[in-house]
Amino acid sequence: MDVIPGYWATPWKEHVQKYFHHGAKTVILEALKGFTEKDVSLCYRGPGEGAFERGKARLKTDLSTFPPYAINARGGTVVGGYYTRTKFKDFATRIPPIELLVDYSHQIFTHKLETGDPEAVTSHTAEIMGLDSWLSMAGRLPEIAQGPRDLIHKTPALVDDFIENFESEFASVELQADEGGHQHIESIATEMVETFEDKRLTRAEQLFLLVALLRTIKFAACVAAGPDTRLIRDILRFDLQVYFV
Repeated sequence: MDVIPGYWATPWKEHVQKYFHHGAKTVILEALKGFTEKDVSLCYRGPGEGAFERGKARLKTDLSTFPPYAINARGGTVVGGYYTRTKFKDFATRIPPIELLVDYSHQIFTHKLETGDPEAVTSHTAEIMGLDSWLSMAGRLPEIAQGPRDLIHKTPALVDDFIENFESEFASVELQADEGGHQHIESIATEMVETFEDKRLTRAEQLFLLVALLRTIKFAACVAAGPDTRLIRDILRFDLQVYFV
């Protein structure tokens, strides 16, 4: 993740719209409840705690956390620092918990990123870096690295496939759980997990894919909230006068 504290200025906004559904994040968080234990394997942290403290320090270096899957010689990329390890019921080995920003209400009610606040943008970037680190560590475990569905190489394609197939369901989420929408959200989450099972993913692989999906949604939200640089990109590519300067 080569982003310094500030804003996500990219030419990718036109490509992330299908990923940027607020309902997707709500459904994924609901599905994660079946694989994690609150405050044990799924933890919410303040902007200066855990993954966010480590991520902000990492942003000041020239190091990257992408790709988050364990496909390089180091088995992926993990942000340095102290980690506590916990038990996930679907992994034999203890690994750090999944860390998300602030609390559940903040996650589901943050429809738009605080684009006018560089510190908030930095916190969201650090959150993604923490998910990258978790995916790298989980990807080294035998349940994933030697898993039957080869998620180390197939996860990007599966993420794209699931988001496309569930796009209409995510868009149909209008009420949050505490607003009377829990039954609808739960039914979509159940349908998603059943689709995982139809593809014969193990429970460990299902958890890994859910975190990868959440990471994608959060990445798309950061891109959608940042400035669109397509115009300047096209000027640099096609305006001959640029080359004469």
